[in-house]
Amino acid sequence: YDAYLADPERVFFPELAEGLGELGPKGVVFGVRVGGAQAAVTETLLASDGLVNGLVGHVPVTWIRLPSTGAVRAFDRRLDGQVLVLAFVEEDSPDNESLRDALSGKAVRSDQLTELRVDRAFWYAWKHSHPDSLLLRR
Repeated sequence: YDAYLADPERVFFPELAEGLGELGPKGVVFGVRVGGAQAAVTETLLASDGLVNGLVGHVPVTWIRLPSTGAVRAFDRRLDGQVLVLAFVEEDSPDNESLRDALSGKAVRSDQLTELRVDRAFWYAWKHSHPDSLLLRR
């Protein structure tokens, strides 16, 4: 796989890689499926921002990338009947997942939220499997 990963033009199924725009077929995304809808966030957006709030269908979702490991987690950001706008707590490292609701300032622990499955994939594979997927990118 080293040669495959190193060559941005080489894809296993070239017919699936047509017309994917500037992200290119082998752009890495982190996809979430919930409530019959799908959305993916680009690896570059998560690498630069560390945390992305978005919607997957009608479900408010936050993707978090932990800098120390690169692990990506996603959460349904509804808590106690409220939709949160999550942010990292400035004083803390994002590694310890110290979060706050940017609207109220209240601290939020990741274990208070419903964690969602995250799939890491090349954009061409995710888009082929989930043709109606929204893509969050910069």
